[in-house]
Amino acid sequence: MASIFGIGSGALEIIALLLALGGTVVSLILITPDKARAKLNAFLRFVHDLFNFKFLFIEKVLQFCYILLTLYVFTSGFFMLFQTTYWGDSLAGQGLLTMILGPIVIRIIYELMMMLVLLVKNVIQINNKLKNQNGTSAKSVFEAQPEFLAKPEENEAE
Repeated sequence: MASIFGIGSGALEIIALLLALGGTVVSLILITPDKARAKLNAFLRFVHDLFNFKFLFIEKVLQFCYILLTLYVFTSGFFMLFQTTYWGDSLAGQGLLTMILGPIVIRIIYELMMMLVLLVKNVIQINNKLKNQNGTSAKSVFEAQPEFLAKPEENEAE
């Protein structure tokens, strides 16, 4: 299969992979180090924070999907009120159930996913409190240690 460039799609996939690999290396060298953040403009600081997981992007994605799916299910159920099957049976009952139960089911699923996000946020907050309590400067959310796990010489200095 030829593309617009006259190159096969497999070759284009390899070129895309090589470009992505090069972009990743450049990003790891120029954008993601913490010392480089001060020199970056506003957009690249956003990219830096995004690549270093300084905030959770999934919250907004889940919120968008929740609103979209709720509106879709409700609208779809509304249109089902006026539809019939091939044999002439009305879909009004199914449409009404879709309009009532659909948003409830979507809300339950959304809340279960948000519970996982909130769990991660709480773990990050606990980790930051432990980091502040120990006086250590953890570089990532997984480096802070509780006091009873700290090395003895660190406890004696306090």
